[in-house]
Amino acid sequence: NSDSDSDDVVNDSENEEGDPQDDMNADEKEEIKAFMKLMFEKVDNNAINFPPVTDNQDTAAVGFTCELLSHFKPSFTMVNLSSVDSCHSNFTTYLSALHRADHAVGHLWNHIQSIPEMAGNTTLILTPECGRNLQPNNILDQNDWRAYDHSDENSRRIFTMMAGPDVPT
Repeated sequence: NSDSDSDDVVNDSENEEGDPQDDMNADEKEEIKAFMKLMFEKVDNNAINFPPVTDNQDTAAVGFTCELLSHFKPSFTMVNLSSVDSCHSNFTTYLSALHRADHAVGHLWNHIQSIPEMAGNTTLILTPECGRNLQPNNILDQNDWRAYDHSDENSRRIFTMMAGPDVPT
């Protein structure tokens, strides 16, 4: 039936209510398209501003965040580093991911300081999604280190680190 076939066709110009594209003008949409094209070109030419060691998805995310910040200079950006959520079964991997995240965040901060519009007026806030249990679980990794979950009262204790010109010291 041709009537039922037409019901399956979606008009690309129709957006769901609340779609972010509703708030974008044609110039903004073109700017995003140009940025995406530039990112593909930079990837092809190995020109993304990645941290010196990029061996996990977190360090890659930081490299692309540097590119986004340089291009758009947004007033707010959130980056989720998920490789550090490996503590449940392998503490050695967790420590390695923390080490990489530390260097990646340092790279991101240094990059922010190289953008005139952002240097000296940007605040960086770091916080994990949750804490860790006070006692380890029974899983041993390759170094015989026990892993940690986030299911007891201690896992509600988290740190927050902030850097920026208006952060009290």
